[in-house]
Amino acid sequence: MATDDCKRSKEDLIRELDELRSARQNLEDSRATLNRLLSSLPGAAYRCDLGPDWKITFVSEHCLDLLGYTAAELTADPGLFGRLLDERDRESVKTALQLTLKDREPYSTEYRVRTRAGRTKWLWARGLIIDGPDGQPAGLEGIVLDITAAKQAEIQRRELELRIQQSHKMEAIGTLAGGIVHDFNNILSAMLGYAEMLEDDLSEAPRLRDNAGQIIIACNRARELVRQILSFSRKGEDEAEPVAVHLVVNEALKFLRSTIPSTVSIRQRIDKNSGLVLAEPIQIHQLLMNLCTNAYQAMETGGQMEVELGAVMLDESFARQHPPLKSGAHVVLSVSDNGCGMSQATLERIFDPFFTTKELGKGTGLGLATVYAIVNDLAGAITVTSQPGAGSRFTIYLPRLSQAAPDCSVRPETALPGCRGERILLIDDEESILFLYGQMLERLGYRVSAFRQSGAAWDRFAANPLAFDLVITDLTMPGISGERLARLMRKTRPELPVILMSGYGDRQTETAILNSGVSAFLKKPVARHDLARAVRSALDSAEIQKSV
Repeated sequence: MATDDCKRSKEDLIRELDELRSARQNLEDSRATLNRLLSSLPGAAYRCDLGPDWKITFVSEHCLDLLGYTAAELTADPGLFGRLLDERDRESVKTALQLTLKDREPYSTEYRVRTRAGRTKWLWARGLIIDGPDGQPAGLEGIVLDITAAKQAEIQRRELELRIQQSHKMEAIGTLAGGIVHDFNNILSAMLGYAEMLEDDLSEAPRLRDNAGQIIIACNRARELVRQILSFSRKGEDEAEPVAVHLVVNEALKFLRSTIPSTVSIRQRIDKNSGLVLAEPIQIHQLLMNLCTNAYQAMETGGQMEVELGAVMLDESFARQHPPLKSGAHVVLSVSDNGCGMSQATLERIFDPFFTTKELGKGTGLGLATVYAIVNDLAGAITVTSQPGAGSRFTIYLPRLSQAAPDCSVRPETALPGCRGERILLIDDEESILFLYGQMLERLGYRVSAFRQSGAAWDRFAANPLAFDLVITDLTMPGISGERLARLMRKTRPELPVILMSGYGDRQTETAILNSGVSAFLKKPVARHDLARAVRSALDSAEIQKSV
């Protein structure tokens, strides 16, 4: 009997051992399966308690990829993860966890962390409350994913939307500016033209003549300003041309003063003899606006910004250190501030597209990248000096053209070309402009027939095509446009010289018109000496063609 009991006990023990071995194997298989699942996750799984430090009691090995810290480091130091959490997001994370505890609902939140390498990453966390043996909340389990790339894509998407909005806005501004500028240039034409004739009539009254001269100078400045407005509204459409940098900088600073906080003062030292660069005016405008925006944003509590423009001769040594510069004369533009400054690590990345130290929504990271691209496009170079807490200084070097910059305060005193009594057909639907240019041409010695309606002008021409030596017509005319009228007349008389004028015309329009065979295209307001030269040149060219 005892032997049988021992035998049964032994069998039971063997069976229990087999069951234990099987359970252990199942446990090891389950652990291996769990580890494989955890390793295949795109993020890190975690468990933390509900204490004040939210101590991490478990985290999968993916934490090393996310944060640069091992699981052992994160579980051994209760406050480590809290210290990695960005200060700007601590309150929002705390609030999300408190709501989860209150409502016992799964929580989901986004926040920033600082990795061991010093990088800022965006993480998305989702978790569930777990209860202890007493049925009370004891911890939190969930998963954390790296969403930095998605955030970057979101920034790029927003920037693309802003660019599209800006493009539409600039297109609308361009259309509006075109209509306004056309009318404004007609008004300016009358002011400039009558002031020039008044100056002639006051030859025996020096003081009054000088007053008329000042009106002419003001009109020329207004004309350049209007052309800059058109250039800015047609962003990217113009070709490179000699640009007087000081004119663009001065106008941009006037605009900037009304847009930056009053707590930021601007000190400017602008040399009007700094010279010309080969660029689009909008490019120079963008350079200054982006640099100044960066400067005042670095002074959140106020400060001083300095803008300096001048000329410098660069030697071979400096040029070699800053390609693609070459030795010689350059225009130098610098913008400095006494704001927060930048660390060396930031300096190394400031020109990277989409890199920004600002909060999401407060900066796209494209301002300085745009500056860098424009400077490279203009064969220039940019240098940056900065110290944390001591401000920053950006300096741009652009190749300087050898020709002198125009000075709107100086008027040409060249003699007007003579005439031989040629007959001119003049067409413009603005009565004041028609009368003005008619007087100008008659004072120069030409015989003028003036018409406000293109249809009436065509009837007069068709009746006797040989009655006129030159036709001058406005481009935008009711009924028959100036361009169509020119084609009709040249079809009848192919050798007839025609000059077109307009209060608004972009570069493509001007090129297309000149390619159509007209003699010249003049943009209103047209100064007397420009009109005289264009008329004389067109007539002389027609005479040469006849003799060939």
